[in-house]
Amino acid sequence: MSINSGKHDWWYKACDVCPKKVDPKEDGTWECKRCQKVTKTYTIRYKVEIIAFDETTTITLLLWDNEVLTLLGVKAQTVHDSMAATYEGYPSILDELLERKLLFRINVKAENISGKDTIFTVWDICSDEDVVERYYPKLDLTDNTTQTGLTEDGSSNVLGISQAVVNLQNDSDS
Repeated sequence: MSINSGKHDWWYKACDVCPKKVDPKEDGTWECKRCQKVTKTYTIRYKVEIIAFDETTTITLLLWDNEVLTLLGVKAQTVHDSMAATYEGYPSILDELLERKLLFRINVKAENISGKDTIFTVWDICSDEDVVERYYPKLDLTDNTTQTGLTEDGSSNVLGISQAVVNLQNDSDS
């Protein structure tokens, strides 16, 4: 897995009330289109792209503030404020995301299926080792088949990637 973010694109300027981005106005204030709030301040929130890959494929996942905050336990504003002005690249704390074995619930949009949008938004993350292991496919690379996650018709509800597992079935479907 790798981080697909640079110095300025792992975060965004968000409304103090809701998680939507704010737009600058000519008078130096910031406006949220969702809640119509105009303010002199904004909040820094996470927006981190990761690329998960194995021997067969890659997938780009977008993790928003709630997911990254849950995994790292540090607010984006705190990380942003602690970075030196001359710092290049994304903050090193994001590397902690790379060493984890996780189960992702993703949003698959029509644009993802048609190939117009290759970034899948993460809706939920599970780091419970027992749950991850239950859904993690056992790959036999000589056979090119998985031994878990198969339905009766031979299709799979799990996309297996060595460093990440994307569960396409929610828990209530089991």
